[in-house]
Amino acid sequence: MAELIRVVVVDDHPLILDGIQSQLSSIDHIEVAGQSSGGEGALQLIAELTPDLILMDVTLPGMSGIELTRRLRENKQDLAVVMLTMHEDEEYVIESVQAGARGYVLKSSGPDVMVQAIETVAAGGTFFSPEVAGSLLRSYVDGSRPQRPTLAPRETQVLALIARGRMNKEIAGDLKLSVRTVETYRERLMRKLDLHSVAELTRYAIAEGVVSLD
Repeated sequence: MAELIRVVVVDDHPLILDGIQSQLSSIDHIEVAGQSSGGEGALQLIAELTPDLILMDVTLPGMSGIELTRRLRENKQDLAVVMLTMHEDEEYVIESVQAGARGYVLKSSGPDVMVQAIETVAAGGTFFSPEVAGSLLRSYVDGSRPQRPTLAPRETQVLALIARGRMNKEIAGDLKLSVRTVETYRERLMRKLDLHSVAELTRYAIAEGVVSLD
C-alpha cells in the first residue's frame, strides 16, 4: 500500500475546495487534511497540521499563492507545493518555481493529472501540466535563441538549484561551496548563456530539461 500523503488545499472558491475534496476522497493514499481560503489563515493552518503537500491556487485574496509559497520558505517550512490554477502564462510558472513550488497544474487538466502531480511532487520530483510544459518550450523555441554552450556538471547543478528558487546561501550549503563561489557560478552562467536575470535562467532550465517537467 502506498504511503499516505496528507494535503492542505488553499483556494478562495468554495466550489473548487469542495470539488477537490470530492475528487481526492476516492484516492486511498491521499488525504485532504485541511482547507483554507488563503493568507495568514493558511500559514497558521499549515503550521498546525504539518501536511506533506500544499495544493495552492496562484490568485488568492490579500496574498498570492506565489507570495504564500515564498513565506513558507522564509519560515523554513520546506514543504512540497503544487500550484493548481487557471493561469498558464509562463511568467506565473517561472515566479512559482522561483518562490519554491515544485509543481504547476492547470485546473482544466482534470483530476488524473492533479493526482499524478501530488504523487510525483510528494515523492520529491517536479511536475508541470503538459500544456504548461509545451507553452514554455514553444516560447523558448520561438525566441530563436542560438545554440547554448555545454555546461559543466557543477554549472548544471547550480543552474538547477537557481531554477528551484534556492538562494546563494542555500545553494552553497547544498553543494558544500562558499557563497562567493556560488555567486561566481551564477555570474558565469549568465555570461556563458547570455542571460541576464534569474527569471531567464529559470525559463532556460525548464526548457532545457535541467528542471524536470515530469
